[in-house]
Amino acid sequence: MLLAQNYTRNLPMRYPTYQAPFTPRVHISNLPVEILLMIMEFLPVLDLVSSFQVCRLFKHLLSDDLFWRSQYRSASILRPPGPFSGQSTAFLRNALVSSARVAQNWPPHTLSPTPRVGKDFQIFHNFRTFHNFPFSKLLAGRWLIAGDSQLIWCYDLHNPIPRMFYRPHLMANFFQCVSTTNDKGELVVFAVSETQVGNSRRGINIYKVAMDHNGPVITSRILRQDVPDSYPGVSDVTIGPRFLVVVPKGPYFIQTLPIIVDITTFQRYDISLPASLLQRFQ
Repeated sequence: MLLAQNYTRNLPMRYPTYQAPFTPRVHISNLPVEILLMIMEFLPVLDLVSSFQVCRLFKHLLSDDLFWRSQYRSASILRPPGPFSGQSTAFLRNALVSSARVAQNWPPHTLSPTPRVGKDFQIFHNFRTFHNFPFSKLLAGRWLIAGDSQLIWCYDLHNPIPRMFYRPHLMANFFQCVSTTNDKGELVVFAVSETQVGNSRRGINIYKVAMDHNGPVITSRILRQDVPDSYPGVSDVTIGPRFLVVVPKGPYFIQTLPIIVDITTFQRYDISLPASLLQRFQ
């Protein structure tokens, strides 16, 4: 007993420890819906897309029609006109996300980047904006086909790194991409170019373009038509569900008739005008 008292006497004095009052932690999923929507209104558009995969609650909240209409109306980025009553929630969400990616990868007043082709070969691109390109076409609302008489580039609006799309043998006096929907409901794309080699050899080329998740790619040439020196040049290219028409310059199609190609069979159709009509314009 005495030994136990001496042992306890030598122990340090123990003071009672302070315990903070218990405060229950509130998980973000337990917040009211109104508070969650107010928080999500401050998130960037691309972060809202990532929030879809957080949980079922966030996916349910971000599927609300009024939320995306409010986001579309108050967004400060360049976007298509809207929101309108005929535009669905999926359309507004996809349009806003695509516009946000374009604004992130291609901010305004920036110079076009210098693309690289291969490992050691670099093409020095003239630093200029897209509106200075003589040839430009936007495909499927995402891929911009733009360039000049020397090179045509494919700019993915979701990716700031472009790639070479078409390179003529010497120079191109005209280049344009056209797209339509065929009888089967499939998207078909063609590229038309008027090339020139030297001062005499000129020709019109029509290419088949394949579309996949990586963008448009020229697969094959379906038509090569040599034209004389008196050919005035290509003015425009129109396409329908079945035919592609290469329209020459000039008010009348008398000396230079348009080129008509069946987009399914790739067969060319020749047009013959009556002799009386030809004599009228001679």
